[in-house]
This record gives sequence, structure tokens and C-alpha cells, in this order.
Amino acid sequence: MSGTILSMKRIGKMPYYARAGSRWRVVWWDSAGQKRKFVANEKIAKTEVERLTRDVTMYGKAADVFTAEERVDAAMALRLLRPHGLTLLEVVRGGLGERKVGELGKPLVDAVCEYFSEKSGLAWSWDAKRQRFAEDEGRQAAGAHSANMKFYLGKFLRETMAEGCADVGREGLQGVFDTMVKGGAAAKSVRNHRLYIHAFFEFARRRGWVKVNPVADTTAPRLVESEVGTLDAAQCAALLAAADERIRSYLVLQLFCGLRASEAARATWEDIKIDKKANEWQIVLASAKTKKSARRAAIIGESGKAWLQLVPAKERKGAVLSTVAEIKILKKSGKEKVNAKAKQVTRRLFEVARKAAGIEKWPKNALRHTCISCRVALELKLHDIAYECGTSSDMIKQHYNGVFTKTQAREIWAVMPEGKKKPQRVKVSRKAK
Repeated sequence: MSGTILSMKRIGKMPYYARAGSRWRVVWWDSAGQKRKFVANEKIAKTEVERLTRDVTMYGKAADVFTAEERVDAAMALRLLRPHGLTLLEVVRGGLGERKVGELGKPLVDAVCEYFSEKSGLAWSWDAKRQRFAEDEGRQAAGAHSANMKFYLGKFLRETMAEGCADVGREGLQGVFDTMVKGGAAAKSVRNHRLYIHAFFEFARRRGWVKVNPVADTTAPRLVESEVGTLDAAQCAALLAAADERIRSYLVLQLFCGLRASEAARATWEDIKIDKKANEWQIVLASAKTKKSARRAAIIGESGKAWLQLVPAKERKGAVLSTVAEIKILKKSGKEKVNAKAKQVTRRLFEVARKAAGIEKWPKNALRHTCISCRVALELKLHDIAYECGTSSDMIKQHYNGVFTKTQAREIWAVMPEGKKKPQRVKVSRKAK
């Protein structure tokens, strides 16, 4: 019964039920729009959906789906089909299946599953009875991005009434986003939902399943950007002093060079170039190691050099992050990827250092944000900062202006290891040649 009712939803606005965490959700429509309620178990949900379906079929209630003439036609069709052992639903589904793909486009469920499988590298199918993607043996290896695709695309399939890709229109999608906003969904959640559906339809457009992307003309609520999280000079000093030697240099590259955590994890000591005559250090990252896939270089100032020199010269080989046992090259993108075990060890060591430094809540990307904010406060050229930190001038103007004063920035830039003298004149950065 469950599979039949769920399939009927594809044809008209018929009641259906689906699992929602530990409860079951029953969905139906009336003249005011979509309604839903939650029940304790599947048996209650099934009984309720059967009652609602019977009301819609016999009396046209819920959303006045059928007119009186349509109910007469349905009754006559049932009488004609009964001697052949066929149900009305079977015949309708068969008729829909015979419609040309050119009219409906590729079946929506098949298209989403193909897209999901290609992007995640795993084989996925849609369980119409349970209204979810079928579980795969390798699902634990799918990663966060695939988990997000599974959530947002699954939600899209459960809510859409379309049979084929070409059936999905701009108005229907905009209605979904507007309903989410009215229901109290966060702006970021709605934007993420739109982003994943947009990516799917771009995939469908390139495959020729749809002529235009129906999401392109939809709008999403404006996202109010949060303030960047940074550390002060005392917190920076305490964190580096408390950090295990296996991760200290990794943190130094984020704080004094503005590297992202993922970029610092891929960096090696061979990437750090030393000009002994000019007494200058700079780190040069190949395109495979950066987020933007572009070669990048950044000068390492006096404080950064002092912290890195705590590692004996004979030990400066291989990965800067000593917990990295191996670096894998992704086949498709050519990107370098740090293995999962190294990430776990790094995370544990970092938590120990954070607690020892007295930092209760860690601001996201705090070291990188601190570095860029300091450079802006010291009035460096924005395009130089953007180049060295792998971002854009517009992004810097939007997030980092006025975070620190010059005095605060100089204090952070002068954080030195214990026993080392602070530089008389802090050398910040310049565009690498």
C-alpha cells in the first residue's frame, strides 16, 4: 500500500506518508494548501493515508482533485478494468511510461540518481516505498559533500510533483523556496537547497535533458554574512606555545602566511624557499595544493621564521604537518588530499592545544582570518593580500576592514617563541616575485 500511495503522488496531489526521524509524516492537500502531521508509527500513518485517499477518490475532498465528471469516469474505468485484473493506477502508470521522453525529459528520479552516482562515485538508487536513496555499502566513504547532496536531492524528490526533468518549472521551484522561508527555515539552508538543485539542473542541461535551468531565474533570501572570527595576540602566543611540535608549524603557516587549513596540511618543507643572502623566506604552493588551483607564493615574516626555525634543519623534510603519513592524488581533479587518519590525529592534538591556551570556543578559520585582518590593518595593498592569501579584493573589503587597529596588528605580528627577541621592525609581506 505504501508504494502505491507514494507513486500516486506523482500523478496528482494524493496523500502520502514517509518516515521522518523516529516518527512518520502524513502529507495531504486541501483548499488552503499542503497540510502535514506526524504520527507515532507506520501503521497509524498507513491507516490515515488510506482514509485520506479514499476521501479524495470518492468525494473529491482534501484539494478538490477530482470534479464530479472525473469521478464518474474513474468509476467507469474501474468497472472496465476489473475483469482483466488490472487496477486504475497500473494502467495510468503504464500510460505515463509510454509517453515520449522528449515530452517529459528524462525521468526525474533516474536523472537525479545518475547525477548523484556520478558526483559521489557510488551507485545510488531511489527507494520509492521509503522515499529515500537506497543505502549503499560504501556510503560511509561518501564524505560530507555527498551527505549534503543526499539530503537536499532527497528532499527535492520527496516534494516535487514532476514526473520528468522537463516537467519542473520555475514557478514550482520558487514556491518550494518561498514555503521554506515562510516555514522559518534559515536563509543559509534555503540557499544551500537552491544551490544543490541548481547544480543538478546544470548537469541535466549539459546532458540535453532540459533546455534551460529552471532554477536560474529563482531567488533565494539574502544571506547576512557573519563577522569573521579572530584571535588576539595573547591567544596566538598561548596557542603556538601550547601546540605539539607535530602541528605547530602547520598552525604557523596559517597565522603568518594566511594559508587555509587544508593548504597548510598539504604544504611540505620543500615548498619553503630560503634566500640566505637576502635572509628572506617564502612559501610557494603548487596549483594542486591550493583551493583555487592556482600557483601561489607568500613571504614569511620574522615571527613566522622564528617559529619555523624551532624545527631543526635536518628534520625539515617532507610534510610540514608531521601527522601526515601520506598524500593521495585524486584521480579526477588532480588535487592532493591528506589521508583521514592524519586529520584525526591533527584534530586531537589541536584540541589539546586549544584547551591549554584557554580558548573556549574556536572561531572558524580563526588563524587565517587573523592573518588577513592584520595585513589589512597594516595598510598593505589589497591586491597583494588577495594574491598571497588566495582570495579576492572584494572579499577582503567585505569581511576584513577595521577588524584590528594598527597597534593590535603589530602585537600579533610580533608574537615570538619564548626566549626570542621581538623584531624591531615587523616585516609583514610584499608581493612575491
